[in-house]
Amino acid sequence: MFYGRNQTQGVNVNTNFYNSFSDTAQITVGGWNQQLSLKVKPCVGKDANGVRQYAEDRSQILSTSITPDNALTLLEGFEKCVLPAIRGEKPSGAASIVMGNADSRKILTVGYEDGNAYLSIATNLDNVGKAGSEIKHVFNKRSYLVDYIPSRGNATECSYEADLFNFMEKIKGAQNLIPMTAHSIKYNEASRAAFSGNNNTANNVNYQPRQTEASGYSAPVSSVDGFGEFTPFG
Repeated sequence: MFYGRNQTQGVNVNTNFYNSFSDTAQITVGGWNQQLSLKVKPCVGKDANGVRQYAEDRSQILSTSITPDNALTLLEGFEKCVLPAIRGEKPSGAASIVMGNADSRKILTVGYEDGNAYLSIATNLDNVGKAGSEIKHVFNKRSYLVDYIPSRGNATECSYEADLFNFMEKIKGAQNLIPMTAHSIKYNEASRAAFSGNNNTANNVNYQPRQTEASGYSAPVSSVDGFGEFTPFG
């Protein structure tokens, strides 16, 4: 499923969420309508200043999408197979999902081996899943210091797979890409409308509060006809 392809009644919305760069590729994760999109640009060399350059030719760029169900499946495999390797409980581990239709199947793998976390996408698959080509991206590490004391220095440095976990957070977000975001927008719009209505009532010179006989307390009068859209259950 490629960028720019239109299948949902004219809707074609793309939003960039995350980029990762390595010696072999640039990967971009974004939102494409109700799914996550994944674009992989292979590294095509370095410029005169030694800066890595990534493919801009569409024929060289691999683009696909990840459905919410596939995202959940990848998360399950990641937690069972990859995290134990990162923790040092076993030497390596990998989890893969199959994407695309029968004519253009791809296998996306997230794994950990030789001390490095990676993402790979295999394409041109035969009938047993053997790949005709593969592009592999090694995630970048970050480090933190343990028990650092400025007056002494010499703290222990530990590496952390920040780039990998950033990527997996985006995969996790596939479940909330539309439903919760849409609810938040609807709630904010309703809140603004309610606030605006209260201000209009307060500023209306013809507004007449109701008087209680016992205390003279003034209370605003409103008419309620059922619960309308405020009912949480249908």
